[in-house]
Amino acid sequence: MTYNLQPLLRSACELYPSSIGNGIARSWSEDPNESRLSFSDWTFLESPEDQWAAATFSSGSRFSTTQTVHCNVVEGHLLVNRHSRGKLPLEIRQDPAIRELFGDHHLLAYPSHYPGMTHRLEACWYNQEIHFGVRQGQVIVRTISRNGLLEFIPKHIFSNSESFDLPAELMDNCVHWLNLDTKCIEVRRRPSIWVKRPRDWQITLQPRIAYRGNVRLVNPQSSIFSEIAGIFRYFVQPEWLTVFQPNSEASRLTVEIRQMDLSFYVNGRGILQCRQLGAEIDTNQDAGTWYGLRSKIVLKDIPVFSRSIIVPLAQTKHRRLGIHVDVRMEETGEYGRYRINSILGRLSCAPEPRLLYTLAHCHALTSFCLPDRLTSRTGSEEALAILRSGASKPWTRLGAGALGILIQLQTLTPQREYYPAKNKRLQRVNWDKNLTASIQHDSYDSLVCSIIAESQRLAKFSHESLDVVGSAEPSHLRFRGERQREIYERPTIDYGHKTRLPAVYASRDRKVTFQGENVYSVSQMLLQGYSSFPKISPLLSYLESYRVIGGFRNDGGSVTNARPLISQIEEPIAERWGELVNFCRLEKNDTAVLFCLALLAFHPKPSMDVVRSLAAFHYIDYLKDLEVPDFPSFVNLSSSQVPPLPDLERFLESAYRSFQPTYVCGNGKLRKRSQTDAAKHQELCEEEAHEFAACIQKQWPIAADDLLAEGLEFICIDMAAAIEAIKPGSAEGQT
Repeated sequence: MTYNLQPLLRSACELYPSSIGNGIARSWSEDPNESRLSFSDWTFLESPEDQWAAATFSSGSRFSTTQTVHCNVVEGHLLVNRHSRGKLPLEIRQDPAIRELFGDHHLLAYPSHYPGMTHRLEACWYNQEIHFGVRQGQVIVRTISRNGLLEFIPKHIFSNSESFDLPAELMDNCVHWLNLDTKCIEVRRRPSIWVKRPRDWQITLQPRIAYRGNVRLVNPQSSIFSEIAGIFRYFVQPEWLTVFQPNSEASRLTVEIRQMDLSFYVNGRGILQCRQLGAEIDTNQDAGTWYGLRSKIVLKDIPVFSRSIIVPLAQTKHRRLGIHVDVRMEETGEYGRYRINSILGRLSCAPEPRLLYTLAHCHALTSFCLPDRLTSRTGSEEALAILRSGASKPWTRLGAGALGILIQLQTLTPQREYYPAKNKRLQRVNWDKNLTASIQHDSYDSLVCSIIAESQRLAKFSHESLDVVGSAEPSHLRFRGERQREIYERPTIDYGHKTRLPAVYASRDRKVTFQGENVYSVSQMLLQGYSSFPKISPLLSYLESYRVIGGFRNDGGSVTNARPLISQIEEPIAERWGELVNFCRLEKNDTAVLFCLALLAFHPKPSMDVVRSLAAFHYIDYLKDLEVPDFPSFVNLSSSQVPPLPDLERFLESAYRSFQPTYVCGNGKLRKRSQTDAAKHQELCEEEAHEFAACIQKQWPIAADDLLAEGLEFICIDMAAAIEAIKPGSAEGQT
């Protein structure tokens, strides 16, 4: 259809030649009104290429050159300098600068009309023409907009391994553009890297001044910056410091640390004062403790003049300096503040686990053989006191930061192992060469393990997932090392509140055994009477666990008569249960009962609750008066067992009413009829017995006299005799 419209399309283009250029300009620009492309007159090529219209165009910039464009009015193809739209070369697409600016966007480009540029993005990007090129092996990106001609500057231009030209605030998450028209570097912060904003930093090349509004940046290579960086040395990296000077006379030099949300300014006394903490940097950096910790800054509050310390909350690095240790903390963007309490002689902080463990860790790493002036204790003594305090005990599961500090504390213990490992005759101790012996203390291991174990226990009540940290129990060598160290150092545990009770000498002939304790327990219970009986588990649960239980037909006289002691100890109680119960009930001599039960308790694996139950049969009157069943034994006793129907029906046979014939037996026919009626009577008795037995099962367990037989009418069964038949004492119930 489009091919048939070719004459009409050509005549329309010849009649309105500017329409082709306007369409191309609209497709290449986000805002058609801002397009600066100017096209020459369009001419159609000769046959057979008469579908193509050609023209030249220019962007109107002083840097641009004229390019030729071909447009196929029938198929819609577009060629620039006889090249179609395509992907950027691989070396340009994979360059870090392209990924930093465009991310993973799919970029299509035409040949560029700017000198030194090879490709141009097919459409405008934020109302800017984007051109790409390669210069001395480096990818070049330039933009053309109403702000001028800008060239992208990679970050590595501003720093190397030894120095830097811009602070981290002007580097991190920022993009730098060189305006070739104004000779000024524009620092644009993400996400607005394509749009210039009034609050963006700008750096003029001649003279070299960085400014933002009415604020001028202090050159990181200047002596003023070096002096300020020396104050914050080891607390933060110099790159993190942004030092600037407002142009107004009333404003003062300001130092910002954006990573820590801290800002300092020079106060009237010429000292740096923090706006957030309301304190100034003390000219006296001696805190009376933490000697050797380089990463601390001592502050003095305004106006009360109390002192405090701020340190980064991060991993520590340490190295040996003779008899001292140089300790530094890595910069992570977080810090902790500790108040210097000269009255109590200690450092205090908020009761937060990470702060407390960092406090203990710093004390431990800066420990020396002489006590600190502030605490009057060594760093190890102070660290151990903090770890033993109630504030250090976790009340919920510890986070990853607090656990990391505890693990660092745990590494301050010397590594001890047996040598040889199997024989356990000697020990090998490995000391950290970068730490002094006064720093490495064995007590850290046990304290850290107890804190981590408590945290793992509290983890059951937490919904957050966190990797489980193993905390092995300290070894015997560890405890022995702690006790050995206490000989030469001041004790770190306060034993004053513990009262030492007189120790009782345990002679070798009175060695307490498990069997002896059981015998002593039963003897004390029998001698002291019923009031000393402990709580006993239900006896039924034990009896149901026995397969065979001895009956009560024996009066118990043979329990202790002429039987070997080993038999009285080791024979199962279940098989002798009936005679043991009768013996305890009927025996009047307490000594005989005590001797019998003591032998039962001397069994290697006695059932003490059963033995105590037998003692109860000897002391409790209502147990003595119980009527025991007269059976030789019991098998598979179960309190919830229901008697089967056949057994109940068999018990009820004695309650059948006898058949009374109503015919004279002289006649043969009448005799035969009488026999038939007797058989029917027997069947009816069995049916009624089955019905009565089912009624008993439904109400089981129940006493025979409490049976309910409402709605049941029996003709062939005597109800009174039936109830007597199923009672335990009846002859039928005993079979």
